[in-house]
Amino acid sequence: MAKRSKKKNPMLLSSKDRENIEFNNSLDKQKNLWGKKLNITLGIVIGVVFLCLILLPVFNMSFTRSLSDLVGSTEGEEDTDFTMVTEMSFLDILTALAGGYEDSIQYIAHNNDSDMSADIADDLFRKFVTSEDIEMLDNAYYVSLFITIAAIIVFVLFVIIVSVYRSKNKDGIMLGISIVLMFAISMIQFLFFVIVGLSAADKGELQPHIGSYFMLFAGTTIFVVYIIYRIKIKKLNNQYRQVPAISQGIVEEK
Repeated sequence: MAKRSKKKNPMLLSSKDRENIEFNNSLDKQKNLWGKKLNITLGIVIGVVFLCLILLPVFNMSFTRSLSDLVGSTEGEEDTDFTMVTEMSFLDILTALAGGYEDSIQYIAHNNDSDMSADIADDLFRKFVTSEDIEMLDNAYYVSLFITIAAIIVFVLFVIIVSVYRSKNKDGIMLGISIVLMFAISMIQFLFFVIVGLSAADKGELQPHIGSYFMLFAGTTIFVVYIIYRIKIKKLNNQYRQVPAISQGIVEEK
C-alpha cells in the first residue's frame, strides 16, 4: 500500500498561531540584525588593534633642555630650548632588547628625532638623571614589555575565538571572556603609560600616544557593544510567544 503523506495541513493553524509565528519571525530578524552589528564591530576592532600592535606609536617621550644646559654657557647669546622626542610602538617595545642597549637612556639616545649624535645625547642625559631615574625607566620598560606580550596573546586568542564563534553566529562564555580580556588589556596598557608619565613628570613629558588611545577606544567599544548586544538578545528571547508543536512543524517545512 502507498504510504500516506504526513505533511501538516496549514489550515489547521488558528489566526492566533499565525500571528505568533510571524511575531517570532520578526524577533529572529531583529536578532540577526544585532548579530550583524556585533560582527561589524568585532571586525573593526580587530583591524584597529592589529594596526596598534604592529604600526602605531603607543608611547611618547619628550625631553626639553635649554641651550645653556647643552653647552654650559650662553653668554652673549639667547638661551633657547632644545627638545628631543622618542616614540615607541608595541613592536619597538617588543624588539628593543635586540638592539643590545645598556639601559633605557642608551635606547633613548639612539632612537629620537634630533640630529644630535647618540654619544652626545647619552652623555647629556646622564648629567640630568640619577641612577634611580634610570632604574625607574628600566623597570617601566620591562613592565611595558610584559604588557605587550600579554596584549599579543590576548589579541591572538580574541581573533581565534571570534572567528570560531561568529562565523557560525554563535555566542558563549568564551566569546564573552575574550572580549572582557581585550577590554582589560586595552585599559591596562593605557593606564600604565599614564602612570609612567606622572612618575617622570619632572624629567620630561612621557605619555600615551595615538596607538594607545586607539587601542583603549577599540577595547572599550567592543566591551560596551557586546553588553548592549547581550541585553538586546536577552530582551528579544523573553518576548518569544509559544506556538503549538504543529505550528513549529509547519514552520520547519517552509
